[in-house]
Amino acid sequence: MLVVYGPRTTAILYNTHQQRVQELTLMEDHWIVTHDNMIIKGACKIFSPGNLRCASDNEEYLQVI
Repeated sequence: MLVVYGPRTTAILYNTHQQRVQELTLMEDHWIVTHDNMIIKGACKIFSPGNLRCASDNEEYLQVI
């Protein structure tokens, strides 16, 4: 689960019962599903650009990714 707090509080999680990734948004005192079945289209090797150099320089780190 990934939660982002701010003016719009959201949580992204894998729903094991429905077998899909969902985004939930906190609206006052309850959560609503704002994106159902989120997917990343296309190939992706490294999500965070900040880790790109570390992954190319450190073989053990690359294996973790």
